[in-house]
Amino acid sequence: MKISIRKKLATGFGVCVLLMVGLVACNFAALQRLENLYRDTLRRSNAMELTTDAQHIGEDLYLVIANAVINRDLVKSESEWAAVTHAKRIQLQKVAVACDQAQQHAKVLEAQAAFDDIVRVFELEMLPLIRKGAAVPGPLSDLDARLDVKIDAITKSLEPVARAMSADNARAAQEFHAVLTDSIRVGLGFSLFGVLAALFISTLTTRWIARPWRKSPGRPARWPKAIIRSNCGTTPATKPGCWRTPSGP
Repeated sequence: MKISIRKKLATGFGVCVLLMVGLVACNFAALQRLENLYRDTLRRSNAMELTTDAQHIGEDLYLVIANAVINRDLVKSESEWAAVTHAKRIQLQKVAVACDQAQQHAKVLEAQAAFDDIVRVFELEMLPLIRKGAAVPGPLSDLDARLDVKIDAITKSLEPVARAMSADNARAAQEFHAVLTDSIRVGLGFSLFGVLAALFISTLTTRWIARPWRKSPGRPARWPKAIIRSNCGTTPATKPGCWRTPSGP
């Protein structure tokens, strides 16, 4: 069955379009995966930074407590205390939300318990003594030693959580770079294959078109190998109506 030139051109063009669509789909899928990995890496990085900063919550609280004991400006100290405790409590809640393992949640709960103990000791035990003018050393020193224990508890509770999040962030970053490298390789390979396939199809299409033209009745046939002689004989084509023809073997 003979295929028209129009159908041959449409077939070759269709195959090239399919290759282009396949390349676009491949790149789109790779970009979607990279975007998801980037968001996951960014989320884990933020969680790691948040947890690392949360390890110093006890120290931040102690700065306000020390300022209250030394300066005895209770109005300012109570205002700073309310602000810092509110901010640090929210920070611990964010760390708890960022945890995705039961062990990490347990450690955050330990840190929250130590945080609540620090708040309770300062508000219920230290502030009344400060208002009464208690001096150091004295009862305040004993309470200060108890605060040191709670501060260390916060730091030690959040250390393994921060390490685990750091390891997860490193794995996510490695996966992102691996997928990025693979996507570049696949994209280049697919593009090269598409270019080669397009060249092959264009060449094949050209032959499909040229083959019927070569066999068309109106195309002049090849020169015969025999010498075509006119009535001019063997003399050079110097007379009108005569011409030279290529000689055969």
